[in-house]
Amino acid sequence: MERMYRNRLLLLHEWRDIAYRIARIVKNLYPEAKVHLIGGIAENRITVNSDIDIAVVFKNRVKWRRKNRYLNIY
Repeated sequence: MERMYRNRLLLLHEWRDIAYRIARIVKNLYPEAKVHLIGGIAENRITVNSDIDIAVVFKNRVKWRRKNRYLNIY
């Protein structure tokens, strides 16, 4: 259990890099999209149970290539 929390803390320590990478990928695919960091990290409330919440707002309707609207990226 301790190892799991240590790994989560290491990832959360790099949240800015992770968020910027995601934003760059979204902007490369959809240049008109707006990418927002929301939730606890955006409000500087980071705990070991935090996650990175990112909202993507599209200017136009997007046709999804997959049936699910989320992907696990780790």
